[in-house]
Amino acid sequence: MSGLRARARQVLRLVLSESIVLVAVGCVAFWLLTGRPVFQGSTVMEAVTQHARDAPPSRWTELPIPPGVDAVSFRCLAKRPEGRPQSADELAHILADACDVRTWTEAHARDWWELRSEEGRG
Repeated sequence: MSGLRARARQVLRLVLSESIVLVAVGCVAFWLLTGRPVFQGSTVMEAVTQHARDAPPSRWTELPIPPGVDAVSFRCLAKRPEGRPQSADELAHILADACDVRTWTEAHARDWWELRSEEGRG
C-alpha cells in the first residue's frame, strides 16, 4: 500500500524536498478522509504514473468534511510545488486558519466514523 502513496519523483529517486513530503501528507489526509488512496491503479507503477500525470479527484467523499480541511488537503496534492504549502509550519498555519477545531465535537467525530464505517461495508 505504501507504494500507492509514493510520488513519481520519489520512485525515480529525484530530489526529496519538504514540499514533496507535504504531498505525502495530502495523500495520507485523503486516505484518512475517504478510506481510499488518491489514485488507484492495477499496479503500483500505474498508480505512480497517475500521481505524476492526473489531477486528484475534486470531490473526495460525500461525508461532511469541513470545506477548509478539504481545501487544504487538496492543496497539498498540487502538481506544481508553488501550489503546495512550502513547509510544515506553513501547512499548520493554513490549517489553523481553515478550520476552528473548537467546533468539531466528539459527537461529530462519532457520526463521521459511523458514516465512514457504513460506507466501507457497502
